[in-house]
Amino acid sequence: MKTLATLIILSCISLSTSASEYFIFKIDGPDECVQIITSANQKINAELFMSLSPGDKIYVLKEKASVSLISSDDSELTITAGNSPFEVPEKNNQSPSVTSNIMSWIQGWYSSNSTVASKTATLVSRGGEDPVSLMGLTNNDNLILLPVDSVSLFFDAPANGLLSLSLDGKTIGKWNAQGETEMVLPLRGLQQGYYDLTWQTEFDGQAYNSTYVIGLVTEEDLPLTPGKPVMAALGKSLQQRVMAISLMEFSEWRFQSLQLGVQLNDDIIMAAALSGHVRQPFPINK
Repeated sequence: MKTLATLIILSCISLSTSASEYFIFKIDGPDECVQIITSANQKINAELFMSLSPGDKIYVLKEKASVSLISSDDSELTITAGNSPFEVPEKNNQSPSVTSNIMSWIQGWYSSNSTVASKTATLVSRGGEDPVSLMGLTNNDNLILLPVDSVSLFFDAPANGLLSLSLDGKTIGKWNAQGETEMVLPLRGLQQGYYDLTWQTEFDGQAYNSTYVIGLVTEEDLPLTPGKPVMAALGKSLQQRVMAISLMEFSEWRFQSLQLGVQLNDDIIMAAALSGHVRQPFPINK
């Protein structure tokens, strides 16, 4: 099994020295609403995950359209009709930095996972052939780093039922779902340990019960992480993206990746974390 450290090391030694400092990670509106005049004075339409070079100018042509960029210094820029054109600045260094290599690694991951979001969306819009189930949780441990205030839960259809959280058989809290597809589970103040999250619902007159294990753990429980010098070179949101993408390698950490995607408001990270969804409806024998 690859460790988190291995993933980072491989990304830093194997990428091209022409790593881009900026790339497009979100376009709101038709692609043709965003045009680029390259440094070679060529006019091209913007495309998702396109790398940008110094001197490229980005124009947003319609009021409600926008394009969002991530840069290797951790800047997240949103270009609109009101603040375009934006010209990509010159690089400070001629040789790529560790940050630039990680940026290219992130860019490659986004590009290869860009179709996951639309596929995952179909899970939520499915018909009512089965009892509603929670998404993004495995049948084994689902680990979350402390400290944590809350976690976001996602159902694969509008849900009606009861969620409960318990530790060693003692109920800590109960929450009713009344047609939601998303819920926030409060965890503030809970200590390290392994908690049972139980979802109870009904379908065609039959009661169903699903139980998942939520492990609240510390950084000592993480797989091998990138060295501090590497992470120190990144801003907070890039650190979160590196962590979210890397932890998906480990099924028990995928729920943590999902929560990082929620914090970043990153649909692709969220969809990738949810795409491993396996239905787990257990009928209760009466």
